[in-house]
Amino acid sequence: MELVKIRWTEGLDGFDEVYQVRKEVFIGEQDIPEELEIDPIATHITIFDKNKPIAIGRLFKKNDMFYIGRVCVISNSRDRGFGRLVMKELIKKGKHEGAIEMHLSSRIRAMGFYKKFGFCEYEGIHYDAGIAHIGCAFVW
Repeated sequence: MELVKIRWTEGLDGFDEVYQVRKEVFIGEQDIPEELEIDPIATHITIFDKNKPIAIGRLFKKNDMFYIGRVCVISNSRDRGFGRLVMKELIKKGKHEGAIEMHLSSRIRAMGFYKKFGFCEYEGIHYDAGIAHIGCAFVW
């Protein structure tokens, strides 16, 4: 993986780049409604390659629990380790902020990716924007 830039932002600060990736992946590829992709409460990570945003993820705290979500990589940058980089950084940031466990909602087909980071299923299937997901957690 070539040298990349990582940027952390809060809420809607710097959200243009986050939204650019979400629009391509979630709205364009997965038909997620646009209104579900505006996220004013989370901490966002954006990975830039040649000054272009190519991968994102979010971290937020709700009811004293930390959640990872909206991890994605644009199609022409997949299979180059950017998704793993996003996850490693999100987990590291969560630990730094005091998380003793992390939660996420995984598309069923992506469960193998999250298991590589120690996430295990703990809930049954639920639907997010009409897509089957399963609740997962990681405790260290």
